[in-house]
Amino acid sequence: MVRCGLRSMVLDFQGYDADKLPPQNIEAEEAILGGILLDPEAMNRVVEVLTAEAFYVKIHQTIFQAAQGLHSVGQPTDLISVTAWLRDRDLLEKVGGQSKLAQLVDRTVSAVNIDQYAALVMDKYFRRQLIQAGQEITGLGYQAATPLETVLDQAEQKIFSITQKRPQQDLVPLFETLIHAFQELEAQIETQAQPGFLSGFYDLDAMTGGFQTSDLIIVAGRPSMGKCLHERSQVLLTDGSLVTMGELYRRRQGTVLTLGNHWRFQQTQVSDFIDDGVKPIFRVTTRLGRQIETTLTHPYLTVTGWKPLANLAVGDRIAVPRRLEVFGDEPLPEHQIKLLAYLIGDGTLTSGTPRFTNGNPNIQQDFIEAVEQFPGMTVHQQHSGGTRTPSFLTVCDPQQMAANRVRFATGLRDALAQYPGSARQLAAQIGVSPALVSLWKSKNLSPSLEVSERLFQHLEASPDFNPDIVTNLRRVSRNRIKCWLDTLGLWGKNAHQKTIPEVIFKLPKPQLALFLNRLFATDGWAAVLNSGQCQLGYLSVHEVLARQIQHLLLRFGIIAALKRRQVRYKDERRPAWQLDITHVQSIRRFIDEIGIFSKEEAIERVRQSLATRREQS
Repeated sequence: MVRCGLRSMVLDFQGYDADKLPPQNIEAEEAILGGILLDPEAMNRVVEVLTAEAFYVKIHQTIFQAAQGLHSVGQPTDLISVTAWLRDRDLLEKVGGQSKLAQLVDRTVSAVNIDQYAALVMDKYFRRQLIQAGQEITGLGYQAATPLETVLDQAEQKIFSITQKRPQQDLVPLFETLIHAFQELEAQIETQAQPGFLSGFYDLDAMTGGFQTSDLIIVAGRPSMGKCLHERSQVLLTDGSLVTMGELYRRRQGTVLTLGNHWRFQQTQVSDFIDDGVKPIFRVTTRLGRQIETTLTHPYLTVTGWKPLANLAVGDRIAVPRRLEVFGDEPLPEHQIKLLAYLIGDGTLTSGTPRFTNGNPNIQQDFIEAVEQFPGMTVHQQHSGGTRTPSFLTVCDPQQMAANRVRFATGLRDALAQYPGSARQLAAQIGVSPALVSLWKSKNLSPSLEVSERLFQHLEASPDFNPDIVTNLRRVSRNRIKCWLDTLGLWGKNAHQKTIPEVIFKLPKPQLALFLNRLFATDGWAAVLNSGQCQLGYLSVHEVLARQIQHLLLRFGIIAALKRRQVRYKDERRPAWQLDITHVQSIRRFIDEIGIFSKEEAIERVRQSLATRREQS
């Protein structure tokens, strides 16, 4: 035992190589304890992961045991409560006094990364256990009098016992367990139609009548069976598109991403499509807000290997991708990408014409330039005397429409001068009224495509007067942006219905970054909180849209947490979905690869804060 006066810690080096420091991470231990004292919810996130013995510093073990004791009886684990717990047991001075606890709180910014710190501390703990087991196994090797088989068995047990050390659930009173058991027996007697023990697989229970005593039933299946998703679960294809399992099943072909033996994603052609019938589906939600719906037999990758959902419990850790580096190769004109982002974020697509509402002058100008790159389209600004945020309507260019009508009217008058009959006779031949022909000549109206075909059958066409003039007139008079949005499935959708169209998911990486850049310019933000924590975020009232953005960010390796919250709208509170990016590496990737148009100053403040934190560390 060696005592170390630094930080009043007592470090146990017994059993380790004197020349080497045992695996440990004191900073992570302090961050965990500080997070528990700072955030009342932090203990819930580590209580099933950490044990007190995992802490390398003895006083850290004592502080964590205090938090465990309070949490087990439903008490808060804040600074005051932990201090009182330790003082009541004459342990406060042994851990360094209240100043030590206050020091832990002062050194902790937030508990946002406490899960990663807990995993790191457990990793170091298992490594120390492995070192100790190795030394004990070395001692067994010198026991020549013990049979070799016994020595090997004991050595194997020591290694195996390390992998079995996991935090256990709280103790449950026996009477609670018995009550639950009797309730299950009563329900089984009253409702069970099958006489035997049910497996939970409906088709199997129907065939066997339930498992019977003394029966030996062997259940077998083809390899690779058991992975079953809901038909609306989405699958990422290698071209960047997202399709549902139902759509993929109907297509009967597709190249998807699968996890290879090297723990990296690889492209794989689907080998078979099997309808697995109707089965109960369960929704799995991670702490980051990601969701998937599967059967109980669907396997999940855990720290101890693949496990079916039926063997998992709330709080268990499962593997999820930290990056889905899949991008398409179907580019779009940049003005279309910008316009889609702006109209999804701040657009109104349910009135007569597309409308964009935003108060930032830079965004307004960028939107106007994007609209005017559509042939025959321009922007009309609606003013409200400064009482409301200005709105911009995408409308057909009236000057171009007027110029085309003048051209048509001039050509019509020249053609009528060479026509052998009168205008009244021409009107009768093409089936319209003479007054309508007069309106054409006065530049106030133009004929339909059907009528124009009959008109040019009776009038001699010229380079300045031909059917193309009417075609251009009709094209200009139609709102091209509205028609374009309709083909993408966006027109007519309100804020609770708008989603990202399929063409965006197939964009190359630079253009997908441009789309997210302009989308975050509408309802996104970058901020340095009062606590010093940096945060990027996006808010939407539509859950599907928020999940689509979360997925697109993951293609850049940007991890975003999705949370449901309430926002104030007029005189009521409504549900909304918020994406938070607080992971430092994710923030840096967002700044370097995406950014936020018109919010460059806020982005720079976040960048400077991260740089300062790195220098201080």
